[in-house]
Amino acid sequence: MKAIVTSRTGLLLCAALLAPVTHVLASDVFNQKAADQLSLIKFALPEYPSYLQQLGITEGTVAMAIERNAAGEVADVLVLESTHYRFSDAATEAAKVWRFAPLAEGVSAIATQIPIVRIQFRMGDMSSVLMPTIYVGRPEMPVRPDQIKVISFAELDRTPAAKTQPMPAFPAELARRGVRGTASVSFFVDDSGRVRVPIVTAADAPEFAQAALAAVRQWRFDAPRKGGKKVSAFETWTFDFGTARRDS
Repeated sequence: MKAIVTSRTGLLLCAALLAPVTHVLASDVFNQKAADQLSLIKFALPEYPSYLQQLGITEGTVAMAIERNAAGEVADVLVLESTHYRFSDAATEAAKVWRFAPLAEGVSAIATQIPIVRIQFRMGDMSSVLMPTIYVGRPEMPVRPDQIKVISFAELDRTPAAKTQPMPAFPAELARRGVRGTASVSFFVDDSGRVRVPIVTAADAPEFAQAALAAVRQWRFDAPRKGGKKVSAFETWTFDFGTARRDS
């Protein structure tokens, strides 16, 4: 039996603005405040790329979406914006060793927000540290100059065609008991068409959440494009487990 897709909705994102600058004592306080608001129990600062120092490039930015597992470990890092691939590499390497607080027991598949982090690299005394400002915003709302622009499927040149799109299997035990419900999964599709950083934003039962998430992780699309250029874009699908049917 499979679930039926009934709707698509917007995605609420948790975003952080992180700005590396020359190291001063106050910046450590700001870093810790950002870590606390992101529920980070371990974080590392990115190294300023030495190659860019040699080129005389004194600043740059990276914005990235981060997937965490139930234990709080970073499972995936998707770069959304970057002024140079060397900054992307440095930010990604640093984020891989970050550790978030573990999710509460029993809700490992129902994280409701994706951490979106912007890092601004600025050279000074050959070092960089984080001085963050935290905010939460909806991508569909007007964007401030310092906010991260997240592209939705609705903003693309056309909706990417699905290449692989298995539907969630109806959990056998819930089907046997006659339990019905829905689950919503939000995710990014990167510029190669792969699903990245999927999370369950709502679910009537953990089993529905797990089934929906397992299915979406397998999806593949044509590369999203905006203005003819390949981009990463986000989407949300809601699955209705109210109409059970046999697998064909």
